[in-house]
This record gives sequence, structure tokens and C-alpha cells, in this order.
Amino acid sequence: MSSLSQGAFAYRNPVRAQRGMALAILLWFIAALTILVSGVVVVAKVESRTAKAQMAMAKVAAAGDGAALLYMATRSLQQASIAGESESPLRGVFQVGESQVYVRAVPVAGLINLLKAPEDVLLQLFRYGAGVPEGRAQRLTASVVEWRQRKLEKRQMLNASDSFSRVQVLEDVMSATGLTRDIFERIRYLSYASMAGSGEVNVAVAPAEVLQVLAGGNASLYQEYLATQRQQKGAPGSGNMRIDTRAMSGSRAYQRSVWIKSNVIEGSGWQIYRKFPVHGVSSVEFNG
Repeated sequence: MSSLSQGAFAYRNPVRAQRGMALAILLWFIAALTILVSGVVVVAKVESRTAKAQMAMAKVAAAGDGAALLYMATRSLQQASIAGESESPLRGVFQVGESQVYVRAVPVAGLINLLKAPEDVLLQLFRYGAGVPEGRAQRLTASVVEWRQRKLEKRQMLNASDSFSRVQVLEDVMSATGLTRDIFERIRYLSYASMAGSGEVNVAVAPAEVLQVLAGGNASLYQEYLATQRQQKGAPGSGNMRIDTRAMSGSRAYQRSVWIKSNVIEGSGWQIYRKFPVHGVSSVEFNG
């Protein structure tokens, strides 16, 4: 090979290398843009679904709060005798805007009082309500008994009456050893906490979920509780209660629960004083 040919070869080789490098950079840049655009699209889709879900839950929350107040207003106006009613006064269906809302009243008498319930009832609450194994249910029961004993001692030390007679903050029970957020969420709708009242559950006004806990897996006993409810048709009462509301939003069913009490300050009507977050459920209709 002549020196001229060698020189030409040596001259062209760096150019080809530079072109190859430029092509590689261009391909890498296109790939990076593709990944970036794909990521933006995915994020946009997720945010869109999140926004739609939030709007759906906000709609259910507003309709549920309205239905709860409508239910209480209706009960106050009717003042009907329980014996003369064909259906339980603890249920109702209301039209709120475009939403058909199913309503269930749950008086505190129909829930398990964490501050006064017998230990065997607490054990069944964790065993059948929270679905934890027997051994762990026993440990949780002991922890809750210890927790409420501390609250009782504090009450006695402060010589308190009013501040401990009303419904307490239910989340306080999570200070009991071993009671996690997950377990609390499983018993949230089965219980309440108050120094007032007794530790017994009134099966005539208890929701189906509480009856299942009290039955402790005994199907026959559960059916007896349901029969008692049908016969007595328990009244919602005049004290604090929880109102559960369910409605459809799109193709999904959601539940909104609020605590409600008589508006003593104003002298009439009812007021919502605590609200639970909206969550998805399997059906708009309540069991039992």
C-alpha cells in the first residue's frame, strides 16, 4: 500500500468514529426521551385515577353527611312507636341529589365498650372481630384491660366526672401494648370508648358485625340474635350514635360513617361531631 493510500485511510477513520459516536448519542437521547415521556404518561394516568377516586369519595362523603342529618330529622319528626312499624327504624334509604344513600343507625348501646366490656367479650372482639389467633387475642385482651385500668386510675386521681363521662377518643386504645393500626381498623366499627353506661351490648340495636362477634362463631346463636332484633325492632335512642351511610359512585360502593349527637347547646336538632374517612365496601346494602 502506498503512503498516499495509508494517509487517506488514516484521515477517514476518525471521521467514521465520530459519526458512530454521534449516532450512538442520538440513539441514547431518543431512548432517554422515550423513557421520560412514558414516565410522564404513567404519572398522568395515576394522578388522573387518583383525582377521580378522590372526587368519588368526596361526593359520597357529602351525600352521606346529608343523609345522616336527614335520617335524624325524619326520626325526630315521626316519633312513631316501634311496635307499630313494619320495618326497623335503624335503617333507611334517602335520595340526596343524584345519589341514593343507604343509612344505618348504630347506637352506642349496640357496640362494644372498650372501657367496660367484660374480658370474654374483648377476647371475642379480637378473635372474631379482628380475626387474630387465640393466643394473640388473649394478649391483646390483657393489654386493653391494663390500658383501661390506667385510665380509670387517672379518672380517680383527678376526681373527674364530666370529662370521662362522654365518649372518649377511640384511637387512644392504640396505646395498649401490641394493638397495631391494622388491628384497630378492624375493630373501629365494632367498638367505642366511654366511662358512661354499662359494659353490656344491647343485641336489639347491635349491627350484624357485632352480633357475629358476640356469637363467637356460633351460627345458631347469631340467628337467635337476629330473631331478637326482628321481634324487638329496637329504637335508635336519644344518645350518641354512629350513622353509617353507603352510596354508589361510578361502579364502586363506598361507606361514610359519622358520630352524631343531640344539639344540647342549641336546644334542638342534631349535629355531627366526628367523621370517619370514606372507604370502599362490597355493597351499598348492610348485612343482617
